[in-house]
Amino acid sequence: MLKKLFGKSAGQAAQNKEHNLQRIFPIIKAQLGGGTSAGLENISQPISEHLVDNLHIYFAEDTGSQFEYLNEESLKDLQKNIAQIKEIALANLENYANKTGISIEGDDNLQMVKLDRNLEASLILMESLWSQVLAKYNDNAIVAIPSRELLIIGPASNSTSLSQLTQGANDLFNSGEYKLSPKVFLKRPGAKIELQG
Repeated sequence: MLKKLFGKSAGQAAQNKEHNLQRIFPIIKAQLGGGTSAGLENISQPISEHLVDNLHIYFAEDTGSQFEYLNEESLKDLQKNIAQIKEIALANLENYANKTGISIEGDDNLQMVKLDRNLEASLILMESLWSQVLAKYNDNAIVAIPSRELLIIGPASNSTSLSQLTQGANDLFNSGEYKLSPKVFLKRPGAKIELQG
């Protein structure tokens, strides 16, 4: 599956077909002006949920070569609501991450969380990962997701971490292909992600 997931295109809306619930994942996208997310301009009514700032969670089925985004028609086909789809997608992400393996590399200031170069940004939704990270830091975490394949973290009370992450997130966002956000976010135990500062 790692080979199949690498380098997926944004895809299209899933149309009247058999869906494989075990291949539905949460995908983080930045919303552009006018309420459209990058790469989804031609997809009819993709379902989404607001995450933070201009970031939204979309739900897409991994077809092997691309992600097909679920829309209102998909929900009818699946006989599910968005809350049920979100629960399924988060469980699939956790299973996939556990099977594939997450690696965390870096120094005392900043670490990069790696999975498969497609779903790193989605790991921001994985509470089991945050439980481990926050326990290791004994602190809140600062977080950046400048593009879909980058999740960078550091301890929130470390001023060097914040300075490096603020600059790095902006630089990586400006040079990234699948842009999400140049901003730094904060993760507290048991809380939703929020803007830092």
